[in-house]
Amino acid sequence: MAKCLAAALLLLVVLAYCDGRELNQKDQALATARGA
Repeated sequence: MAKCLAAALLLLVVLAYCDGRELNQKDQALATARGA
């Protein structure tokens, strides 16, 4: 049970990290587009 919970938590953290990176990349693309 504890292992299952830990695995689910780790997966959630990884997904949140990936989403954050995608958002940062989109923001950077918008910033460069505005600057151009």
